[in-house]
Amino acid sequence: MSNHLFVDSYDVASGAFQTAGDSSASIKRKLKQLGIDATVLRRVSVASYEVELNLVIHSMGGTLTLQVDPEKVTLISQDV
Repeated sequence: MSNHLFVDSYDVASGAFQTAGDSSASIKRKLKQLGIDATVLRRVSVASYEVELNLVIHSMGGTLTLQVDPEKVTLISQDV
């Protein structure tokens, strides 16, 4: 049984340069709303932006999944 406080997934389309960064902005906004420590928020925000752009530029698209637990934040990137 998982102990996630929050889980959400974001679809990232290949070649979608106009919307690149939207998923990572949503992730950052959600982490702020949850009151995540600023250092953790900054690291996850940078990582999510980097991986989102990699999915847009170098893959056939994919999904970013954010999992927030009481003791950790996990970002899972899965390409198609």
